[in-house]
Amino acid sequence: MVDGGFGVAPSKVSEPLAPASSHVGGPSTTDERPQTQTVFDETTFVPKRPNCTIAVNSTTQKVQRASLRFFIVAGVSLFEAFYFRSSDWKLAATCGVVAVIFGILGALVYRLNKARVLAAMALFSAETLLFVVHGWSTNLIVVAYAVFVHCALIYRLYLTYGIICDLETAEG
Repeated sequence: MVDGGFGVAPSKVSEPLAPASSHVGGPSTTDERPQTQTVFDETTFVPKRPNCTIAVNSTTQKVQRASLRFFIVAGVSLFEAFYFRSSDWKLAATCGVVAVIFGILGALVYRLNKARVLAAMALFSAETLLFVVHGWSTNLIVVAYAVFVHCALIYRLYLTYGIICDLETAEG
């Protein structure tokens, strides 16, 4: 290497480079080495699988952290139950039931169960529709914030479902 004032430049090559050979008609004159990285195991005739353990472990931890969102939803539903207990006892009871169910589902989603995420999305969507009906009959401004929060949480549950599906694809 030669120091040129602006950094280190590579030194000149003293021997000429060999031209690339073409395999059109005859044997090759250059030394061909076997390829060291392949996706096919010649001894068992089975394609090699990439090592995805780091990605799978990272995604598993991500989904398990996302399962904490279920406990947050349970807390939000419990707060909504206390908020709506004076205006509509049916809505308050529904929010209380949703809080208990989401507490149970949070423990099951921690074990990466995508059917439970779908059940949670359906349950939370039904509760959101119940809020819209309640707001339509009383005052939509009162429940607009709750509907907005519910829609955001349903979207996050959808993303968690997609992560679990991708994780099953990577493991399989």
